[in-house]
Amino acid sequence: MKKVFKLFTMAFISMFALVLGVNAKDVADATELNDCLATESVCTLTADINADAVVPADKTVTLDLNGNDLTAVNGDAIYVTKGATLTIKGEGNVIATKTDYAAVFNDGTMTIDGGTFKRDVAGNTNKWYVILNHGVMTINDATVTIDNEDQITSGSHPSLVDNGYYNFASLNPRQGYVAGTNHENPSLTVNGGTFTGGLNTIKNDDNSVLEINGGTFKNTVQVSLMNWNMATINGGTFETPTGNDKTNIFVGNSGTDSVNKGILVINGGTFNAENIVEGSVVTPIEINGGEFNYTVSFVNNSTERQSKNDNLVTDGNIEVIGGTFADDTVKPEEGYTKYEVAEGEYVVAKTITFDTKTEDVSIMNHKTLTLKLDELIIKYGEFKVADEKIAKVENGVITALKEGKTTITVKFDGKEKTYNLTVVKNPETGDSAMIFMVLGLIGLVGAAVTTNKLRHN
Repeated sequence: MKKVFKLFTMAFISMFALVLGVNAKDVADATELNDCLATESVCTLTADINADAVVPADKTVTLDLNGNDLTAVNGDAIYVTKGATLTIKGEGNVIATKTDYAAVFNDGTMTIDGGTFKRDVAGNTNKWYVILNHGVMTINDATVTIDNEDQITSGSHPSLVDNGYYNFASLNPRQGYVAGTNHENPSLTVNGGTFTGGLNTIKNDDNSVLEINGGTFKNTVQVSLMNWNMATINGGTFETPTGNDKTNIFVGNSGTDSVNKGILVINGGTFNAENIVEGSVVTPIEINGGEFNYTVSFVNNSTERQSKNDNLVTDGNIEVIGGTFADDTVKPEEGYTKYEVAEGEYVVAKTITFDTKTEDVSIMNHKTLTLKLDELIIKYGEFKVADEKIAKVENGVITALKEGKTTITVKFDGKEKTYNLTVVKNPETGDSAMIFMVLGLIGLVGAAVTTNKLRHN
């Protein structure tokens, strides 16, 4: 009875597909699969298949794994040619078997709506990306991993997913951009899925664009995300509990006019690690939101991660506009970090506001323009103004006398730092108010890592 019902169901589906103009075919071996990908609209696996599947240019097709496995033979398990469009759905495994070949290699347009993607690493010999994108790819749901616990933890292998080019200038289309073969600006959008392992879990490579809206990204070797070009994180969970870095994100760059711009914008997501970010930047990292659960510091400033690069990630090149931070001293509130000052005889404004985006400290009062700084002195030491015709410090109170510019020196832990001090008019009262141009007093402090060839794999 079950067999009769199954035959009836398949016949109904075939009739429904015919009415809709969809050419659907069940496939059970390598020849049938590649013929279907070249001629049909929907290809459904009905058995485990060993094949190097190729989607030709100008074809739009859906591959339904249907609970079966597709295992590569001599090349990529699935290769999508530029001009082709492929959607993968259903449960089942897509397995890479040889070094220098992937479970999925995309030069066209792809959507992944299901399936498990991994590399078979029997003997620990297969060491390449599981997914490599040189086209346009969207991952809505997938499990991407390595079928070998030793490779997950050893670091003797490339990243799990690579978006973009290992060497943009290479004439080898499997490594570099070749007009007519792949896309100049590969793009990857991740909306969901679980990604585990790799030297780095997701690597956003030369001339690439990455958007992460959801998913879980785990790494125990280096980082969950290595970004070399342009990446935006709107959501997702990033876990990097152990390994060499114990850091979620590495940012690298070769300059603002290069194929490695190192641009990172974080609008949301959950980040769990000892540190959140390391590396070097030219364009400041922009943080508009997210939950940052670091146990050591936001920036990885450990000695082994430092380098002599002038563009190390520090407080000076991170723009904090929003987000929730493990360390309350850098937790923004409505775009600012606010320190409450105890009320006193000379207090007019109860709050001194540190703008962590512009690194300005503004004191704006409506009456005498004085502010008792007892709490700030406890936090940051003693203040000294260079030109007392502009402003004075008396009994822990800074008083603005007239408009102008001078400097203010802060002594803390036996060390002195000097910052710019500008007294400006209060736009509401016409009186004078003070603005400190603070360079490094408030914010995220740290260094980064050495950029080397290993980290680019």
